[in-house]
Amino acid sequence: MSPKERHALALLVTVGLVGHGIRLVARAPDSAPGGVELFAKSEPVDLATHRARSARSGRALASGERIDVNSAPFDEIARLPRLGPSLAKAIVRSRDDRGGILSLAELDAVPGVGPALLAAIAPHVGFGDTNRVKRARAATDGRTRSVVPEAPPAPLVAAEPAGTRATASSGELVAPSVRLNSASEKDLVGLPGIGPTRAKAILAYRQSNGPFASVWDLEKVPGLGRRLVRQLASQVVVP
Repeated sequence: MSPKERHALALLVTVGLVGHGIRLVARAPDSAPGGVELFAKSEPVDLATHRARSARSGRALASGERIDVNSAPFDEIARLPRLGPSLAKAIVRSRDDRGGILSLAELDAVPGVGPALLAAIAPHVGFGDTNRVKRARAATDGRTRSVVPEAPPAPLVAAEPAGTRATASSGELVAPSVRLNSASEKDLVGLPGIGPTRAKAILAYRQSNGPFASVWDLEKVPGLGRRLVRQLASQVVVP
């Protein structure tokens, strides 16, 4: 080996030793060999908390039990009939985005919630502290939202005695009025534009929110638009 080759070899050995020393100083003693970590460090899982959460979310609802969708965590909301974790998380996201949920109509606006599901969960849903929700929305919007329903475009038709028929000015017979706060599903299905699904939604809203204050409250029922409610104004009455 020539002197030049011996010099080059000694230089390579020196550079390698220096580099190895720098790695030992720069890295912590408990670091993975070679500076490669296959798995990132993660927080330990609290198995007791996980088991308690699983047991709570799998517990069936008791008779008359209600879940406050404005304060309950998603795993508690997931206990509602036919809901599940994914839709429960969607409800929580909507609640957080809007500052809360005020009614079944707003719950129906959550993607994935329709009239059939709404009718199933309505007896078990509660809307706690709605005044706080209204204040939060007013602060966000920079104005106070009115809670007074919009004035109806036309006066309500006076109620006719049950079991009788009213005669229109044209001489045609019209169906007897249905009392909205005491009507059964069968009574509601007989109304124009109201099928079994919408009838169940009306009953669910009435059970959850109490008696209707006016015919125009029907606009708050999921699946009923203003045009349909105008058609029903002469067919239903609120004592």
